[in-house]
Amino acid sequence: MNEENGNAGGSGDLSDLNPLAPDGDHQASNPYRPSVSPDELQAPLLPDFRSGLATTRRGLLTCYFGMCIVVFGIFGGLLLGLSVGFIGGTSSMIIAGLIGILVALASLAGVIATVVGQVMCLAVPVNSGCKRYLKIVLWMHFAWLTLNFGIPILFGMTGFSGKFAFVTEGLVSVLGSLTQLVGLVCFVIFLKKLALYLGQLDLVSTASSIMWWGGGLGICCLVMMFVSVIASFGPGGWFALLLLAFVVVAIMVTCLRFLRLIYGIANAIRDGGA
Repeated sequence: MNEENGNAGGSGDLSDLNPLAPDGDHQASNPYRPSVSPDELQAPLLPDFRSGLATTRRGLLTCYFGMCIVVFGIFGGLLLGLSVGFIGGTSSMIIAGLIGILVALASLAGVIATVVGQVMCLAVPVNSGCKRYLKIVLWMHFAWLTLNFGIPILFGMTGFSGKFAFVTEGLVSVLGSLTQLVGLVCFVIFLKKLALYLGQLDLVSTASSIMWWGGGLGICCLVMMFVSVIASFGPGGWFALLLLAFVVVAIMVTCLRFLRLIYGIANAIRDGGA
């Protein structure tokens, strides 16, 4: 009897004797066992890289290449057009027209690729908290199509013309630009939230910087419009040209940083996040 008690007492299983041991046999019936907080029971919410993020990465890369086509097509076509304009002549005008057609087709293909990529990015995990911003981006695309194609077709069918049609066209143009601006801001927020979800704090900082740069460029564009009006009456012409050159360079730098942000997030998904 004593031997059995001795074996029980000297078995070396401290969890049976320690009332604070969480894995002992008397875990459920031990009144001295400390309670476990809900935070300890809840597993950390980690990104699920196998569900949705692979498709999101392909969508980001599609957006990246589509935007590259649009950006380099516009700026490349602008530079080629300026160079052809300096040469002059009938043949240069024909070349400029062909360049314009190629730029328009390339830009259209790039825009379609960008929208397709954004649709693919809807596969992003819900717990990332950024899907709703992407939905706003797609709704802004739909609003732009409605404003620029649906309303003119409606006016053509109803026969509106004159001053009312002119004012409406101006309003539609302003609203269309506003929808694209809202969509662009929401897409940057989507990228920022996705970078935060992946634990890429440097990319989060880049997204915030791009938003500040975009706001500054918007203010510069407003100032440039004001200066252009003054320059049309004589003074301030050189200042307007310098401001225009600064805005063009700043837009190019911002576009390049934006493209690097998209590509960086796609690489972060490939490498497994943080």
